[in-house]
Amino acid sequence: SVPETRLPGVVDWIKTRELASLMPAPRGEGVARGPVPEVTAGTFDMQIEAEGSFLRPAEALVSGTLHLAGAAVRPPGIEMPAVVDGNVVFDRGGARSEDLDINFGRSAAKAVFDLKLDGQNRPERIGATVDLDADVGELAALFGPKDIAAAGALKGRVAAAGTPATLASLFPGRDGRLTRDAMEAAWREVELSGEFSFENGSFKAEGNPIAVTGL
Repeated sequence: SVPETRLPGVVDWIKTRELASLMPAPRGEGVARGPVPEVTAGTFDMQIEAEGSFLRPAEALVSGTLHLAGAAVRPPGIEMPAVVDGNVVFDRGGARSEDLDINFGRSAAKAVFDLKLDGQNRPERIGATVDLDADVGELAALFGPKDIAAAGALKGRVAAAGTPATLASLFPGRDGRLTRDAMEAAWREVELSGEFSFENGSFKAEGNPIAVTGL
């Protein structure tokens, strides 16, 4: 077992390792690109079980439970951290959680997720169910295109599943680099269901206001 340990120092150490040797990319894709989220606070402890041979460590069967407490994760380019508490169960095939509490500014969520890995230990499929109480205005200001302002509250349960590439292509993001064709393809491929309400909503894009009182 791993006793309670401060997260930031461990994450900083991991960033200095050669991640390509741990999770090799398929031929032609190279090493993962882009900025990495920053962990600024929090602790974790972990229970681990392993079975296998020291002569063939890559074939070892490793499983366990990771407990996070007050993990503050700051997305690239965003000053506000998301604070995560809960447990993650993992094994060689992936990871899953049933009790993650996530708080991000004025928004909060309870999340269940299931991550499956392929034969090269790379994320193959991600599924998540989220009970959400979100401040649309705050999130739009942080992540949305700069020419769109929004307000309102989004509440309900949403379930989504797909490949990492599909899930990452659902929304344009702050830099707006995704094309319309790429987003349309992602929305066709994603498995999406849920029930939610949108209250006191409004959007303003390039000087054209749109009001939504309820949905």
